[in-house]
Amino acid sequence: MSLPMPSGKVMRFGIKLISFYVLSVLLIGIIIVQVMDLLSTGARPDKDTLQRDIQNRLLDSQNGRDIYAGAWGPSRGLQYHPKLAVGTDVQYKVTEVSIADHGPEVDFVETSSDCCNSAGTGSRIFILAAMRTGSSFLGEIFAQRRDFFYLFEPGKYLADHIESQNLSRRVLITRYLQLIEDVYRCDFSNSKVLTDGLSNETTLGKKRFAPALLRSNGCRRKGNELKRGKLVCDQPFPVSEITNACKSRPHVGIKAIRIPDLNLLLHLMRRSKTNLKVIHLVRDPRGMVVSRLRVHAKDRLPEGMLYNVSHITETVRYYVQRYCLSWATNIEIGKYIPSVSSNYKLVRYEDLARDPVGHTHDIYSFVGLGSKIPSEVYRWIVNNTGMNQKLNQSGSSKPYSTSRNSRETFEAWRKSVRYDFIHFIQSIGDCRKLMNLAGYLHVPDEQALRDPARSFVTNIPKFNLTKYEFL
Repeated sequence: MSLPMPSGKVMRFGIKLISFYVLSVLLIGIIIVQVMDLLSTGARPDKDTLQRDIQNRLLDSQNGRDIYAGAWGPSRGLQYHPKLAVGTDVQYKVTEVSIADHGPEVDFVETSSDCCNSAGTGSRIFILAAMRTGSSFLGEIFAQRRDFFYLFEPGKYLADHIESQNLSRRVLITRYLQLIEDVYRCDFSNSKVLTDGLSNETTLGKKRFAPALLRSNGCRRKGNELKRGKLVCDQPFPVSEITNACKSRPHVGIKAIRIPDLNLLLHLMRRSKTNLKVIHLVRDPRGMVVSRLRVHAKDRLPEGMLYNVSHITETVRYYVQRYCLSWATNIEIGKYIPSVSSNYKLVRYEDLARDPVGHTHDIYSFVGLGSKIPSEVYRWIVNNTGMNQKLNQSGSSKPYSTSRNSRETFEAWRKSVRYDFIHFIQSIGDCRKLMNLAGYLHVPDEQALRDPARSFVTNIPKFNLTKYEFL
C-alpha cells in the first residue's frame, strides 16, 4: 500500500511539469516561426494567386498624392524589407514575373527563375533627371534588384565637400563626370570623397544611396540563430566592400540631377566598353513647378488657396527657364542624332504614374535586362503605388478606371493653381517647345484648366528622323 505524497511536493512537481510543457511549446513555436520565415524568403508566388492580384490591382490616387509620394523625400519610398535586405551570399536567380505575353488587363502571366540577361555582359544605365520629376521612384526599379549596383545621387558628396571647403562649384560637373566613369568600372581608387561619404552613412543612409551595400559582408544582423536582430553595418564601412559590392553585380546604375546636358555623357554612350544607356526623365514643367513649390515649407499655401502668378519669383522663373531649355535640347539630341538615339530613351513621369508596371517592362527591355520583372521589384511597385488599395468604398467590385486615377495623379497640379500661373509658365523661354516635344498640350484658358474631362497629356509626337540622316 502506497503512502500519500505530501501536498507541498505534489505542488512543486506540478509546477515543474507545467513549466516543462510551456517551455517545450514555446521552443517548438520559435522553431516553426524561424523555419517559415526562412522558407518565405525564397517562396515563389502561386501563379493563379499572382494573376488574380494583378487583375484586381487599382491605382489609388487620393487626389494625386499616392504615386511617387513614397519616392519623394530623404527616406520615404525606401521601405525596408528584412527578408530582401541582406545576404552575404548574393543570389541573382530570384523569382521573377514574365510579362512577355501580357494582355490588356493582365500584365504578368508566368513566373521564371531566370533573371539575368542572356548575354551576361551587364548593363550600364544613367538616369538623367531634374528635381521633382519622379526620379527617385524611377531609380528604385533598379535599386530594388539584387543584381544591380545602384547609386543615388553620388554627386551629393562632391557638392557637399566643395561647399564645406568654400570652393568654386564650377569644377563640380567636370569632377563628377570623372567619378561617374570610374563608378561604371567599379574603380573607387580616385573617389575618396564618395567612398568616405558612403562609409560614414548610417544604415538608413546606405539603403538610400547605395542599397547593394546592405547585402555585402560589411553589414549583418545582430542576434542569435533563432532570432534575427537589427541590421547593422560597419562604421566606417570598408572601401573594399564597396568595390566588392560593385564588382560582384553584373549591372551598374546611377541617378543624378546634377548633370543638365546630355552632351556631357556622349563619350560614355559611344564607347563600346561602357555602352551607356541614358534614360531621360521628363515631367510637364507646369506640374514640376507646383511640386517644387510644395516641397519647400515657405512656399506652401494654406488649404484652399491657389498658386497665382505672384508666386513665380525670379528664382522660380530662372529655374523653369533652364529646365525647359536643357530638357528640350536633350530630347532633340537624343532623338535626332543617329549615334545617340539607340542608347537614349525618353521617359515621362506621367507615363510612369499611369502604368508603372508596363513602363518598367519597357525600360528593362531598353537597357538589356530582358522582359521579366523580379518579384522584389514588382512587390515594391505594388507597395508604393497603391496598386493593392481599393478606392471603391460602396461595396461595388468595379474598380476606378486607369485613366481617371492617372489623371488625378499626374495632373493634380491643375487643382492647385490659377490660370494666370499656368499661362506664365507656358510663356517662359523654351517651355512651349519642350511641351510640344514631349506631348504636353497647351492650356488655353481658365475653363479648360477646370474641365475634368480634358487632359493635357497626349502621346509623344513622332520625330521626323529622315531630315537628320546626314548626321
